[in-house]
Amino acid sequence: MYTIYSRDIPINPDLYQTDFWRISYLPPDLQNRPEWQNMQGVSLRFLSEAVGLYVQPLIKVRKTDGSVVHLLQRDNNNPVFHEIASNTWQLIEFPTQLPADVEAVLNVEIRLFGKLPGLPFNYDMESFLDGVCTL
Repeated sequence: MYTIYSRDIPINPDLYQTDFWRISYLPPDLQNRPEWQNMQGVSLRFLSEAVGLYVQPLIKVRKTDGSVVHLLQRDNNNPVFHEIASNTWQLIEFPTQLPADVEAVLNVEIRLFGKLPGLPFNYDMESFLDGVCTL
């Protein structure tokens, strides 16, 4: 797996269907946190009682030319979505080598995707995000 820059963060075409939803965990500003500036990737733990959930970490960076882009995990040029097993803490790792033209790591956004037909209407579910840290 490898990373690339993307201005428009692509989503798997299957996830563009109207029966999918997305929640983004918005992160704190990391540009003044030295431990994040030389990162070799991101790891996190996720737990949910629901089935059919997918997690996608994104690393937002500022390049030396001032542009802001996202690094995302890819496999054979396709975005990687980590499927979450129900009721089990799952470790997700996104190893990457920051490109030389990265001036600063700004934040790490965690996207959670799910499919509506898989959940009953007004279904309450608990999901837990923990241990977001550098590799």
